[in-house]
Amino acid sequence: MDEKDAKNLFLAWLVGSVVLFFAPFFAPGYVVLGNDRVSPFLAPFISSLLIVILVKLLMMVVSKYMKLNKASETSMGILLLLGYVLSLWLVARAALYVGFGIASFWVAIGIGVILATAEYWFSRISSYKVSAVKKQVKKSKRRR
Repeated sequence: MDEKDAKNLFLAWLVGSVVLFFAPFFAPGYVVLGNDRVSPFLAPFISSLLIVILVKLLMMVVSKYMKLNKASETSMGILLLLGYVLSLWLVARAALYVGFGIASFWVAIGIGVILATAEYWFSRISSYKVSAVKKQVKKSKRRR
């Protein structure tokens, strides 16, 4: 795991935590955070960490065995969406231990779409800024 992968993993975890933290405010009867074992503040962080790890593992395994390359952005986006929906549903099945519960699979689909879209846009923004900074560094080195 290099620095870029670690940054993307941390960014996905942070974005996922924020989305899961605000999910009960937008769907109060369908999403629950916290229980008697896990506090409502800690539940989105634990759940998001598990969800992101499951999604990244799924992306690595499927892209390796199905030989999906980075050029097929549509197939990777669909895989990312399916990964988020399935991992949300699986993590919510362990609500007693992670403190995150959903009412139905349809809620997992809705939150999964939001999570996949948020991760996609934040990864695009972060990769753009990094490449722009690298270009500026190269230009400044040439001037010396």
